[in-house]
Amino acid sequence: MQIKPYQTIFQWVLGSMMLLGMLGVILLPDQVPFSWASEYMVHLMCGYLGLGFVFLVAKQPSLLFTSFFCCASLCLFLKNASSSEMILAKASNMPFVNIAQINIAATNDSPDSTLSTILKAESDIISIQEVTPDWGDYLKKELSEIYPFHCTVYRPEDFLGLAIYSKYPFNQLDTFYYNDVPNIAFSIKGNNDEDQIHFVGSYIYPNIGQADATQIEGHFNAITNYIQKQQGPIITFGDYNQMQWSQPIQDFRWISQLEDSRRFPYFDSPSDHIFYSTHFDCTHFETIHSPSTRHLGVFGHYQLKPIQNHAFQANQKF
Repeated sequence: MQIKPYQTIFQWVLGSMMLLGMLGVILLPDQVPFSWASEYMVHLMCGYLGLGFVFLVAKQPSLLFTSFFCCASLCLFLKNASSSEMILAKASNMPFVNIAQINIAATNDSPDSTLSTILKAESDIISIQEVTPDWGDYLKKELSEIYPFHCTVYRPEDFLGLAIYSKYPFNQLDTFYYNDVPNIAFSIKGNNDEDQIHFVGSYIYPNIGQADATQIEGHFNAITNYIQKQQGPIITFGDYNQMQWSQPIQDFRWISQLEDSRRFPYFDSPSDHIFYSTHFDCTHFETIHSPSTRHLGVFGHYQLKPIQNHAFQANQKF
């Protein structure tokens, strides 16, 4: 069957638009109009896959190839941006710690319902972002019995706080700032007093304009500088307001030599993360849901690798 000229033009235009969209979200994720689409890269990948099947039925081989090529390119990009490990490690008798990362502003539930959701995670350490003074007082009252070791700091400008609750005593506790935004750094001891596990909790404000992009880069650099001064195992967590595949996250992980707890990108485009040094294995990772939101936070289980076990007894928490 002879292809009419306007059909050829249509195929070229549509194919070019698909290629431009794919290249834009990969190479220019911070530029308009790709910045919005880059947050939904998983959905875009699946959209290309669906279009490929549509073109298969419509007997459009050139568009079929273009769609599948774009889908495969995004798939490879997303996999390279996620953890280097394909699957979670198996749990063993190594010492472990459970961590919950929560953004309290993500829920419209009552305080009691939110507290119940947090406690169901049975975490050893809880990091909570966007804590208002009222929430801070409530959490301190309700969590102090189970988590006797805690710290809450507020940003002077908007009084949004960052809180850490722990079942373990702090061996060291520090607050460092990027501009006026606080970060909480602390450590807990192993059985050997000389061995410590380090933790850093942070909240990075979202990117609205170019000035914010500079602030985000500077904040990640401040966290990286702190991490590089520490010796031994370290876990960082927070709501970084960046997708798993964003360039700031990729640079932060690469420079700090941290692993990603997520093995594959999620459809809900989460911006909260738990990263860990190569001293650990992540054996479990899941999203924390609440009655009013599909994504209140994340939960992870982290165990020391055997070579790191000299300072800890087997089959126990830290």
